[in-house]
Amino acid sequence: MRFQLRQAGKDTNPGCFDITAAGHLAAGETIREAMRELEEELGLTASFEQLIPLAQIREEASGEANGSLFIDREVSDVFGLVSEVPLTSLRLQPEEVAGVYEADLDELIALFEGSLASVSASGVELSGQDGSLTQVQRSVQASQFVPRDFSYYTSVLRALHGCT
Repeated sequence: MRFQLRQAGKDTNPGCFDITAAGHLAAGETIREAMRELEEELGLTASFEQLIPLAQIREEASGEANGSLFIDREVSDVFGLVSEVPLTSLRLQPEEVAGVYEADLDELIALFEGSLASVSASGVELSGQDGSLTQVQRSVQASQFVPRDFSYYTSVLRALHGCT
């Protein structure tokens, strides 16, 4: 299972791990048109028909971003994509993504269920302004992911089992 590291300069949840790729729809935009996020964030192209619907999740959060209070009410349509593209072939968007990693799906589920303290992930990270990537190994903890109820992650990860 692949996940990403958000850039340290992001206005919300900077430097946190998260599901990859994600974005918000512009007014009038359809989910099909949101496929642009794969190309923008990762340099991947895929057809909408290749996506596997996993879940629709409703969340509400509040906080502060750039000195302003916010209330965020989201409906997230979550999809899976089976891809054999090597991590080293990705083209990461420097403003959004600092790295992309792979870890064992069952171990990630155990991480969010609390039966593992950390998991080992191999990945690539941006190493310069030219978009070059460096291969890395990381030990990852659940607390390093975007803060949300861990049931979000476990439900998405369990749904992915049907895709692999």
